[in-house]
Amino acid sequence: LRAGLALMFSEGFRPEIKDKHRTAVRFAGGILGSEYRKLVDEYDYMRRKRHKFIYEPDLPCSHKEAKDALAVAGRFVEIVSVLIREKNPQQELRL
Repeated sequence: LRAGLALMFSEGFRPEIKDKHRTAVRFAGGILGSEYRKLVDEYDYMRRKRHKFIYEPDLPCSHKEAKDALAVAGRFVEIVSVLIREKNPQQELRL
């Protein structure tokens, strides 16, 4: 979520409080384009899974799902970091 928001902020946008997570995913999809469609879809899946995990605690999250989510998040953060640095070399996404 923070990487998605950093991408929005770097482009001069700020999401409303309502649906902030969904907005960050959609925005990232628009910026990253079709080349990263699969990654953005995985990001969106994690957003929905997180919602269920937090608000419906009876739904488990397997060890494999958690490992896969960390891998996707790592790729997403790296791509966003590169985009932010390319657009403005003085800015940097701090991890």
